[in-house]
Amino acid sequence: MPTSRYTGPRTADADAGAASPVRPWSETRQAAALALIYLILGALWIFFSDRELEVWFSDPALLSRAQTWKGWFFILATDVLLFFLTRNALRMRARLVRREQVSEQRYRDIMEMTPSGIFHMDADGTVTYVNKMTATLAGRQSKELLGSNWHSILDEEDRVRVLAEVGNATQNKSAFSVECRLKRPDGMVVWVAGEGKPQIDDSGRFTGFVGTVVNITESRTAGQKLLASEMLYRELFEASPNIMCVFDAESLQFLEVNAAMAAHYGWSREEFLAMTVRDIRPEEDIPELLEKLQSRQLDVGFTS
Repeated sequence: MPTSRYTGPRTADADAGAASPVRPWSETRQAAALALIYLILGALWIFFSDRELEVWFSDPALLSRAQTWKGWFFILATDVLLFFLTRNALRMRARLVRREQVSEQRYRDIMEMTPSGIFHMDADGTVTYVNKMTATLAGRQSKELLGSNWHSILDEEDRVRVLAEVGNATQNKSAFSVECRLKRPDGMVVWVAGEGKPQIDDSGRFTGFVGTVVNITESRTAGQKLLASEMLYRELFEASPNIMCVFDAESLQFLEVNAAMAAHYGWSREEFLAMTVRDIRPEEDIPELLEKLQSRQLDVGFTS
């Protein structure tokens, strides 16, 4: 597991279910209320205890000694009270710290185990956190990525485009979504889909992005192969000396014709696409054609 630590701002989803923090103003009011209570109780103690001692002791020397002991008693009582209040406050703080540590560890464990890459970068584009999957996709160790600029791992052909898109998101403090290639140190290229969400602190200041990275190499490669296959088929279709066409099985509308068919019948491709098979076949051949289409004896096209 990487030893990197996520130090960026937490997202709203990550904090869902956590206890709501006490507002500073609420803490101040609570402290002020306790101080006021202590002030009132102390003043009442001094006022009534002095009057009570004056009733009990008429000798000035004894009264002075009693007032001294009364003062020491007040100090001892408040010291004991302060001890218990401080101990309870420290215990509560320790429990909150332990709870936060457990929550933070659970959060980091989830991020490390997720099959998607997770990253955080600051407002300058410096990487401050990556999980294990992000490092794997980049073909590097987590510590190699921390402190580096995120665009250093992009393939050169995609760098300008992606920098422009992320730069625009940074300027507008908005989310971004890009597909690009990562260049590994061994020369291998990995296609990824990356998404980033802007992070805004309590003062409204933009602090960076937190986001995900998903490997789309397989689907991207499959798409490229399919596109290449379609292009090859079209080239063969167009270059074939045989008459070839494709039409809709229900309406018999022409969908595509090759150059040989256009030359044979004397209509342009555009004219053919406005026509149906009925326009070029004898009317008596249409029922047989429809029957073959229904029985799958004929594909939605023909050659000759």
